[in-house]
Amino acid sequence: MTGRPTTPDEDRLIEPLRAIWAEVLGRDVEPDDDFLDLGGGSLHAIRIVHRVEEKYATELSVRSVLETRTVILMARHLARDLHTERP
Repeated sequence: MTGRPTTPDEDRLIEPLRAIWAEVLGRDVEPDDDFLDLGGGSLHAIRIVHRVEEKYATELSVRSVLETRTVILMARHLARDLHTERP
């Protein structure tokens, strides 16, 4: 599990990220499902990164997908990055 409740910024990202993961992986994804347990690999991670970067106009690394490994943790990472990019 994630270790702490999500913030409102993270909450807004969870469903869109879950939908991206589900589309790329071709299966239902829960916010706390592990990317690798879902059968995710490097090509899936590249596709997720591409879609997230397009949707949020931000940079994301394949490594971040492999390190965060859940939608919730990716939302946390992305919310932090988007927050720091604001003027």
